[in-house]
Amino acid sequence: MVQFGIWMFDEKLGIIGRPENLPELYLNNDQIWEIKETSLGKVWKWPIEFAPNQWFSPKVADDFNKTFFYAHNFFKGFRPPESSEDLDLDMRTVELQTDLLSDYFPGPDGGQEIRV
Repeated sequence: MVQFGIWMFDEKLGIIGRPENLPELYLNNDQIWEIKETSLGKVWKWPIEFAPNQWFSPKVADDFNKTFFYAHNFFKGFRPPESSEDLDLDMRTVELQTDLLSDYFPGPDGGQEIRV
């Protein structure tokens, strides 16, 4: 068992999250491989599904990603073939998640991040 912030990975149970003032969240080991199709291409489903939630702060997201990719590494022998062919899947997921989080959490000056 390994834990990052509110997230814990258990090889039998999967990923367990304990957001403050909310019920526990569970992703079983099969769910960690779920893919979602977006306008940017395929991404891992759960980092994107959780991003719009108010409790999913940048710190909680960072801890989730550590737990999520730890689980992926732990079960790498079970990675679905379609995800193995897409070398940019992890990067695209984190990039989209970061964009979604910046929509909900403004920068330190209270405004949106300016991209150049």
